[in-house]
Amino acid sequence: MRLKNIAISVLLLISVLFLSCQKQEQEISVASQEKSIESFVKSQTGKRVVLKGGVNRVVIEEGAGDTLANGDSLILEYAAFIFSSGKGVIFDTNIPEIATIAGIDISNSGMANFGIELGTTLLIEGVEIGLTGVRKGEHSYILFSSRFGYGNKVIGIVPKYSPLIFEVWIKNVKKN
Repeated sequence: MRLKNIAISVLLLISVLFLSCQKQEQEISVASQEKSIESFVKSQTGKRVVLKGGVNRVVIEEGAGDTLANGDSLILEYAAFIFSSGKGVIFDTNIPEIATIAGIDISNSGMANFGIELGTTLLIEGVEIGLTGVRKGEHSYILFSSRFGYGNKVIGIVPKYSPLIFEVWIKNVKKN
């Protein structure tokens, strides 16, 4: 009986150590992703950068009018990429021309003229944070580490712990 208790204790200790190492590796991975994103953002000379809570928005073309806030609505076009020192592999879009080139079937996605009410949708956290403050006509990159993306989940072709970059074109902003 005593030997069994020792074996159980050893197994528990090994499990705790394994989980601790996994968490440490995740933290190192996120820190590395954030450093790579920061380097990319710094390379975007002459562009306005908005940093909010670990999410970066690089404004390629300024918009005009009202800024989007929580509870407001917007219509946007987007292309989503796995971040790899810039736009890496595309994994989603609602733009037919880009979808055709990338071999993505959007015929049944319902994402054309994608309308969002900020704060009430099922957007991933990084996109939700990054869209705050956009204006009609804005063209931006929204970049974030896996901490604000899919985390430890594999989604389609996106591996777990992947940093992401969304290229967005804001078609309309409506104050609610």
